[in-house]
Amino acid sequence: MRTIQLTKRHQISLDNPLITENSLKKEEASDNGELVLLKDNRGKLIGTALLGQQQKGFGWLISDEAISDLQSLLPNLFARALKRRKDLFNQKDTTAFRLFNGEGDGLGGVTLDYYDGYGVISLYSKSIATYLNDIVHTLKEFTDVETGHPLIKGMVVKRRYQREKEAESEWVFGTPTSEPIIILENGVNYAVYLDDGWMTGIFLDQREVRKALKEQYSTKKDVLNVFSYTGAFSVAAAVGGANSTTSVDLANRTRALTEEQFDLNKIPITGQKVYVMDTFDYFKYASRHQLSYDLIICDPPSFARNKKKVFTVKKNYADLIADSVKILAPSGLLVLSTNAANFKASDFDRMITETLEQLGCSFQWVAKYGLPSDFPYPKASRLSQYLKVRMIKVDR
Repeated sequence: MRTIQLTKRHQISLDNPLITENSLKKEEASDNGELVLLKDNRGKLIGTALLGQQQKGFGWLISDEAISDLQSLLPNLFARALKRRKDLFNQKDTTAFRLFNGEGDGLGGVTLDYYDGYGVISLYSKSIATYLNDIVHTLKEFTDVETGHPLIKGMVVKRRYQREKEAESEWVFGTPTSEPIIILENGVNYAVYLDDGWMTGIFLDQREVRKALKEQYSTKKDVLNVFSYTGAFSVAAAVGGANSTTSVDLANRTRALTEEQFDLNKIPITGQKVYVMDTFDYFKYASRHQLSYDLIICDPPSFARNKKKVFTVKKNYADLIADSVKILAPSGLLVLSTNAANFKASDFDRMITETLEQLGCSFQWVAKYGLPSDFPYPKASRLSQYLKVRMIKVDR
């Protein structure tokens, strides 16, 4: 078992477990599932790390002690994670949530989402993928405390790292179920596709935002949802009593998937509009036709490219706000969201403030949302606290 010493004085701990690319020599990195003893730049033992190249860095600290194998750690990690989610298992109106959240539950590079009896594992490096069989075997051992049946009856793996011959998504145990499967979230039905590329059709980290839209903010409102994906925000708003919803996304299958969500909740498609087009083109269309909305939801990807332009959160979010304000009704509500880990919350808030001030708007911060409780994160790890959602009442 190798011992690696940090090159500089980096504050790596279980509260900040990421091993960044500038904290050790590149030639010391590996991506084969290797566990190493990690020492600080003065030679003091920090603990055991799992090396693995991924988007954020070179690996994760997984214990503040010296351990020789990961397999012995997995049962306790997953048991502790399941205990944290006990209340979610007892909810009758919600059947989908995150069961294991990477470094927030003690093992960076892997997440597990629960969809009404089925699991979806996401792997973020080749290194953690070497332990896939151990992870699956461990999870198969857990049972439902009430019925005694297996907690997870089937599981899909999604490989979110650079692959060669490996499948992007595939079933790893259990009989593949017909898709979509229907899950409940805050009493709303959603169709999800477990084995269809990297995405399933819903982002579980936005559960509390959808609940707020449904229960507090959508009644008798005309709602615009841009970068709408499968229309989950739109459906929550419609169930919450919105007068109308408009969903806009450039993906070709947006219309069919969004209409499917409305149909599942017995909401007539009349009054619900779906546009397959570029968001910024839709803003121009809405302005030309003098359309306005009481509530506009903006949840763009961190990076997007089409034939006309490239969108990045840091460079283009202010444009998104400016175009939204043009078609926002008096005293309307903006819901502004980003999952860009490299966009600090303070910088995001500053950008919103400066943009609205430059537009000559008066505004009021209504609510702020981050990750829900089933997405725990190490308290000192800023990159793990990626989700930022702001609700702002705006007057021009």
